[in-house]
Amino acid sequence: MKPMERQPSTHRMFKLTGICGMATLLVFPMVLIAIQLSPWFSWSNNALSDLGVSGPAATIFNSSLIVGGTLSFIFSLGVRKVLPSKFGWLGVILFAVASLSLIGIGVFPETAGRIHTYFSTAFFALLGLSLLANGSALLLSSRKLGSFTILLGVVSGVVWLFPHRGVAIPEFISALGGSIWSAVMGAKLLRTSAQRGGEARVSARRKRNPLDHRSMRISKIITPSLVLGTALTTVSLARSELKIMPDLVVRTYGFPLLWLSHLTESIIGPVDVWSIHWLSLVMDFVFWCTVSITIVPVWKESKGERPARSILP
Repeated sequence: MKPMERQPSTHRMFKLTGICGMATLLVFPMVLIAIQLSPWFSWSNNALSDLGVSGPAATIFNSSLIVGGTLSFIFSLGVRKVLPSKFGWLGVILFAVASLSLIGIGVFPETAGRIHTYFSTAFFALLGLSLLANGSALLLSSRKLGSFTILLGVVSGVVWLFPHRGVAIPEFISALGGSIWSAVMGAKLLRTSAQRGGEARVSARRKRNPLDHRSMRISKIITPSLVLGTALTTVSLARSELKIMPDLVVRTYGFPLLWLSHLTESIIGPVDVWSIHWLSLVMDFVFWCTVSITIVPVWKESKGERPARSILP
């Protein structure tokens, strides 16, 4: 009787921690909003922590770090169950401590003094190490996922080796890599949650609530499509256009619409101002998510899974 009682609890744990893992991506829109509210901010000259000093931007930025760290910590409690070997234990412990460090960055902003530096250094160092350890553990069960995780860990460390006046860019890239991994593994936890329920429970649930079963099947397409759409929107920044006007020099980035602008020259002389065109960003994101929704089912079918049209009864 006891094993049967533990099964629903395990199922709920996987579901909760999986959702928390995917939700960590929500931190980045909040950070971008804080940047938009801080016209003085420069990607090349500032640190992201500079956003947490004062004003409405500080409230948004510090709150996003606290929420993101909390979600990451909850996620770490469940991800250990799908990571084999001792490297899995090591990676999860490092990731959990990194999550607590992220909370510390939000609780103790730059105005708190040296303790902020300690938390910040611990977060970025432990995040990269945790990805390397978790990737090594995942290699035992999935070569592709393990290699992808190790690649994220390498990038999160190598990005700090390039010369820079400010650290906002390496901070953003490192944190984004950690959140992408959390989202991917969060989706894996949700799949594990469904599998642990057993075929009998899934069948019973489908009879009681067909819409709930249909939503679970559709989520297997929507979740990876959102992750891929986010990645493609970021990669689209590789396309840029330079606009030279009498008093302005602006380079804009994005595809199909240009949504990120970098002003380098103005009537007052050289400047370094970044701005985001939010409507264009949203339209680009919707475009790439739509493209992803057509790609993911084809990929799943090529892997031997049921095609997208079969997710509906």
